[in-house]
Amino acid sequence: MTELLENVELADKNTFRLPAKARYYAEFSTVEELKDLLGRPEVAGLPVFILGGGSTGDNVYELLQQFDGVCVGAWIKDGDLLNPVNPDRARRYMEQVERARA
Repeated sequence: MTELLENVELADKNTFRLPAKARYYAEFSTVEELKDLLGRPEVAGLPVFILGGGSTGDNVYELLQQFDGVCVGAWIKDGDLLNPVNPDRARRYMEQVERARA
């Protein structure tokens, strides 16, 4: 079962290091883990925000100029984490990553 943390500082988890605090915070790797998290009584009915989906094929080159690491989110899945990976978007994304590393 994925650990559900309370009152977590988020500054070290966002690109601009903005101060923020999450009432509840958890990390997941699979759709099953996400479903488990969303089914817990503590979070039932609360709004959900998936942190870390901000890089796109349009901005990944610029992001990689600043640091060597990017959190890939829903952009390569047409905006929905439950969608399959869109091969055209994934290709465009990786072209920009390769361009940044050249």
